[in-house]
Amino acid sequence: PDHGLAIIVTAAGQQVGSPMLGTLAQSILRSAISERDGAPAPAQVPGAPGPVEATAEQVAAIVGQYAGASLTRVQATPEGALTVDAFFGGEWLPSEVFTMRSDGLFWRTTEPSRSLQTLSAWGRTYLVMRSPEPAGTFMETTIMGEKLAANGVLRPAWQERLEHSWVIVNERPDSLLWGADPSLTLADPDELGYVWASHAQGSTPLDPRSSDNAATMFVQVPALGGRDMNDLNVFDQEGEEWLRFGAGIYRPVDTIPVMGEGEVRVEIGPDVAAQWRSLAVDTRLAATGGAIWRAYTPAGLPIDVAAASDVLPAGTLVAVFGEAGETVTLDAEAP
Repeated sequence: PDHGLAIIVTAAGQQVGSPMLGTLAQSILRSAISERDGAPAPAQVPGAPGPVEATAEQVAAIVGQYAGASLTRVQATPEGALTVDAFFGGEWLPSEVFTMRSDGLFWRTTEPSRSLQTLSAWGRTYLVMRSPEPAGTFMETTIMGEKLAANGVLRPAWQERLEHSWVIVNERPDSLLWGADPSLTLADPDELGYVWASHAQGSTPLDPRSSDNAATMFVQVPALGGRDMNDLNVFDQEGEEWLRFGAGIYRPVDTIPVMGEGEVRVEIGPDVAAQWRSLAVDTRLAATGGAIWRAYTPAGLPIDVAAASDVLPAGTLVAVFGEAGETVTLDAEAP
């Protein structure tokens, strides 16, 4: 801002990501400042300032849970520091410690330096992280999430669903999502009365207060932390609870049929691109007629099936692809 310059870089591609574009944009800005103004490259931004003791009010103002692309939990320690951890992909990640510094912000106690503060806008409170970009000449600002208030106890229908998982059925076989965990699980990790849907693209906060069968998106977070939000709806599919999350349709893992032995014929149902089967015993599986299939561990991790002679262990989940109404044939045999 001091030089009256700004830049926007957009791109699309499998190998393109925000960190790459951020580095490119900052390199262009540094060159532009030097070329246009004859100024030297910006100096390195300073690191964390010296420590001071936080007041009880400063600690209380930032403690809480924040919803965005993940659930961030900020807790106080007896020494007046903060522990910060995130719930992402269905699990809590290791916590980090932040302490108060002379600039009035909480800074992480380990490198690389980054600070936390809260800002208010539109009647909401946001957790904001600032950190130096890789070259160390600019500070990057990330809005981690919006502060949550307790939402009451989950309805019994939603509490029961926390014990189960679902897998996607309508994604094309060439989708990049099949290279990750195809399952969707639900959690209320801090028992605040919200539902967190963990899926291949991350974790999404949902509000289930209004219905036994619908949980809605509710956070309003600028930039990355507020993208890719979807509603979740539960619907009946031949007596089973299936989920619709955004454009994805998910079937329950609990009722996936067990694959038989020998020549196995799998009929692809309407409005789906994949039928699922589970393996009750160790199985050597091969496709016939150019059929496409993928295999996953019970935890949703992809299994390398490039070598058709490999034996898949009992408990493996198999996704079989085809067009609606098509019958796909596989050969399943014990090793």
